[in-house]
Amino acid sequence: TITPIIDEDRIIVAFFGLNWGRNATPPPKMTFYAFDKTNGDLLWISPVGGKPLDTTYSNPVVAVIDGQRLLICGGADGGVHAINARSGKPVWSFDLSKRGLNATPVVDGHLVYISHGEDNVDTIDFGRVQCIDGRGQGNITATNSVWRKDGIKAGYTALVVNDGILYVVADTGKLHAFDSKSGEEL
Repeated sequence: TITPIIDEDRIIVAFFGLNWGRNATPPPKMTFYAFDKTNGDLLWISPVGGKPLDTTYSNPVVAVIDGQRLLICGGADGGVHAINARSGKPVWSFDLSKRGLNATPVVDGHLVYISHGEDNVDTIDFGRVQCIDGRGQGNITATNSVWRKDGIKAGYTALVVNDGILYVVADTGKLHAFDSKSGEEL
């Protein structure tokens, strides 16, 4: 279960399974639901990503990138997904892992940072710290990677960025610090 969040006048919750309500159609999918926080009315439903590979515990974050209010979250399909937080419309996806993502992303300006500790989609290494340019539409995997570090298994904790430094706690407990713009390990 992903922690519900309150954004502006909406309560946004995620559900992993068969969709709820009149849109309940197999197969199971990770889906966000936005409700009016004052009266409980359903505002929008947004299924994200592809076929679920695993459960996910990545909590969504809200950030404004290029003037668009985005809900950004790691997905059950191993991708990172951004949807318009006000309408629920999909904006972009970035393929990352062969398993569901559990780490919570962090955003600094237009840069989105996330990590995982499982199989990478394009190498035999396990784990990756990824910096994504969050400006884009559609599948941005091939075009919007800013930098990445493979082989760092950091699948559970949220990342932190402060004063140009990205902090990542690996599954082993080791703390890594990176220059957030270049990816240089400090």
